[in-house]
Amino acid sequence: MSDLKIVLLGSSGAGKTCIVQRLINGTFDDKEPTTLGASFLQKKYTSKTGTQFTFAIWDTAGQEKFESLSTFYTRDAGAAIIVYDITSKSTFSSLKRMYNKLNYASEDCFSILVGSKYDLVEKDPDSRKVSVERGLKFAKENRSYFFECSSKTGHNLDEVWEKIGELFIKLLANRSKLAKSNSKTKIKIDQPESEDEQSKEETKDGGCC
Repeated sequence: MSDLKIVLLGSSGAGKTCIVQRLINGTFDDKEPTTLGASFLQKKYTSKTGTQFTFAIWDTAGQEKFESLSTFYTRDAGAAIIVYDITSKSTFSSLKRMYNKLNYASEDCFSILVGSKYDLVEKDPDSRKVSVERGLKFAKENRSYFFECSSKTGHNLDEVWEKIGELFIKLLANRSKLAKSNSKTKIKIDQPESEDEQSKEETKDGGCC
């Protein structure tokens, strides 16, 4: 039994599987096969107070023919990592479709937008097709946290994982508070409110699929 269901969303080739493999196993394989349907992984998270939780991660297929399946795996998700490739305009253009799938997630689901393959940009700045500013703006419009990452170098992926843990702990605290007060108020967690706050999450260097 997991404590938090996390779903990875993004179009085919955005780099979801490489990201989840780096997050879970600390490995990178640029020949990682394309996900068909969805794959399931689990990882332990230990809070700063020493409490351990189990996070279940569903890595969904990005091909349109698997659209209904990815919507199924999004149901009741408490967190979403939505991925695009910063060297590909088409993966960025598909983000609205990915965010629409969160309509099936838990009503207190929080999301993190990840721009992948930043190491390619570090190697060749001209390969960038989506600016940091566009990523930040889109994340702000969709009340998501934002990181540019590299599954090849691991850059910023620890920060993504820690942000998920931080937001989950806040969510648990809010649920506990509401339960004690017998309130029926909708549970909320802190969300980014400004580009200044979002810019704190901005990458420095690195990134890959």
